Amino acid sequence: MLAGVKVKDGLYTTEREVKLCDKLRALELLGKHLGMFTENVAFKGMIPVTIIDDIGAEVQNGADG
Repeated sequence: MLAGVKVKDGLYTTEREVKLCDKLRALELLGKHLGMFTENVAFKGMIPVTIIDDIGAEVQNGADG
């Protein structure tokens, strides 16, 4: 993706200056347009959480042997 091109012709040389678009900014704007990035996230409802304590057993077995 080119933003612009400048060509300077000299007697023995030709200079070309190529300016590229900012790809990260373009992707950021596209993501915002599609609603991929949200500043505020709201969760509704109850989500069950299960806590599994399997690390304690590994630590105890590792310390014994």
